[in-house]
Amino acid sequence: VYTVHGWSFHQGQSALVYRLRMLCEKLICGCSSTVVCVSADNIESGRQAFGLKSAELIENGVNTEIFSPSRTHGIRSALGIGEDDCVVGFIGRMTLQKDPVSFLEAVKIANSRRPNIRGLLVGEGDMDDTVDKYIKEHLPQGVIIRSPFRLDIPEVLASVDIYSLCSLWEGLSIGLLEAMAMQKPVVVTPTDGSRTVIRDGENGFFVPFRSPAAMADCFIRLHDDKTLAAEAGRRAGQMVDARFNSRRVADAVYDIYRKEVEC
Repeated sequence: VYTVHGWSFHQGQSALVYRLRMLCEKLICGCSSTVVCVSADNIESGRQAFGLKSAELIENGVNTEIFSPSRTHGIRSALGIGEDDCVVGFIGRMTLQKDPVSFLEAVKIANSRRPNIRGLLVGEGDMDDTVDKYIKEHLPQGVIIRSPFRLDIPEVLASVDIYSLCSLWEGLSIGLLEAMAMQKPVVVTPTDGSRTVIRDGENGFFVPFRSPAAMADCFIRLHDDKTLAAEAGRRAGQMVDARFNSRRVADAVYDIYRKEVEC
């Protein structure tokens, strides 16, 4: 069984790297009795790129009892977040895929126009040095709250006002679903997985890839229009509750492996 959480080939690669990775994915899928994709767009991308013949769709899910909008904001003070701060959260690995530098640039622009907008950056990765250098050289002290990987992600999400995902490619981000489950307004790039769940302007907001200025504009719009932000968060939570429950995902995965064993 081969599960695809986003193909390894993507639009940010050179033609040669793209071709080699696409051929590797084609080979792996051809050797697998079952291919599982976490988004319909992943299936379509595979069909267009190398003629993927068949795949099972099992979308990611989250535990909506743990990731609930009823969570308190108890760790805002522990993180150094003031009552009047509007915090944009970035939670994920510090890697090229997640494009953390675009996030930092967006927060810098937004903060220059709305000084109470701050960024919360949670995670670690091979771009740690690049991220730390950018913060030191380009951002006023205190604008970015930097934290390593944490286990209390529900509490972290409860402490942010806006969730940002500026990835260059994704399958279907569990982090995005968790933020939506907690009724956070989300600002995301149009990756395969994001296009599956976001209705632009209704339950979330799209910005182009590597576009810090557009991202900053969206942060400011949500900062200024609390009603818009709350309504988008409410609709996001409704979608996740209805469609992305983790129990459904577990049952579907169990059925896949049961069939493989029986064969």
